[in-house]
Amino acid sequence: MRRVWVMALILGIVLVFSSLGLAASFSADASYLLGKVTVDGEDEGEDKFDQWGFMVGVSGELYPNVVLDGRFLNASEKAEEAGDAVATQTMLSGALSYRLLQEGDFEVLVGGGYQTYNRKGAEGDVFNAAGIFGKLSLALRPVDKMMLVGDVSYAPSFKYTIEGVGVGAEPEDSDAFLTGRVSLSYQVMDQLSVQATVIRTSFKEHKSVNLLYGGGVVLTF
Repeated sequence: MRRVWVMALILGIVLVFSSLGLAASFSADASYLLGKVTVDGEDEGEDKFDQWGFMVGVSGELYPNVVLDGRFLNASEKAEEAGDAVATQTMLSGALSYRLLQEGDFEVLVGGGYQTYNRKGAEGDVFNAAGIFGKLSLALRPVDKMMLVGDVSYAPSFKYTIEGVGVGAEPEDSDAFLTGRVSLSYQVMDQLSVQATVIRTSFKEHKSVNLLYGGGVVLTF
């Protein structure tokens, strides 16, 4: 529920600035995703599980060259040996970026923000993490009506706790967390585009990698 309120707050700020005529632009997107999560079990080798889920995002240029954005990802996975049990993971981020460069149809933004990550295993174990991250974003319009957007965010010290069933919470520790996303959209109507998206997330010490891909829509105002 807390994640819903955070996304609602970011959306509310963007909408207020937009309604007051202070926001230069506003966009919202939603995608359905499929993919795999890979976990390195060291001596046991790699385990791969199918995933499915969705991702939504909002973005607004509050002032010239200043962009606020929020993104929420929800993905589920199921291991064959887990029966009907399903593991879920969610990721929520909010960032403020500055447009450092704009030349024609190409732009570069740098910024940072705060991100949370939660994974609930099929057996009830819970992994909670949060931290500050830096972000680099690139946008390019290669041809008319088409937009290519990519961003990379890196949290060098993502604080986390692990709580197992009947074990209790482990002491807080930290890990590096890397997120990359690429989206290609094509405008089919005024203010409406269709998009293809690929997103990859990884933890360094825990050696887990999520790779999701899919499609959706983008609304631009």
